[in-house]
Amino acid sequence: MDMTMSIASLGMAMSASQFMLDANFALMGKTLDMAQMQGEALQGMMDMAVPSFHVLDVYA
Repeated sequence: MDMTMSIASLGMAMSASQFMLDANFALMGKTLDMAQMQGEALQGMMDMAVPSFHVLDVYA
């Protein structure tokens, strides 16, 4: 294999690697957005729950 083919294949491999890296970052960003939305929904449900003035006795 000559030098031109080596450089071309390296360039293609680096391009594919960069594409996969970009795709993974985008997917991770969407995952974090979803986790944040679920956390906010859970917090809202906890805030809407009826407060209980009973104390749980963990030693009983």
